[in-house]
Amino acid sequence: MNNLTQKQKDAKAEYLQRQLEETIKTYQSASRGERKAAIRHVDSFIQTLSEDQKIFWLKFRESLERMNEGFGMDVDTFNTIYLGGNSR
Repeated sequence: MNNLTQKQKDAKAEYLQRQLEETIKTYQSASRGERKAAIRHVDSFIQTLSEDQKIFWLKFRESLERMNEGFGMDVDTFNTIYLGGNSR
């Protein structure tokens, strides 16, 4: 990511944020056990990733953990509180 212009970096960050929100929506209706399994899966490969990839997956992992603690919070509320935005 070092060779990208600021505009490219901003576009990449926005794209990754949208991807994260969409992925989280998928897991919103999943069971606690399914989210725990996804967390374990992320843990299994996180050490092999580049730094910017790790950031994405760690945000995803943290989101799953918070969802498991969130007692059925809807997606828009979750995104506003934990991701600083609304779902698109």
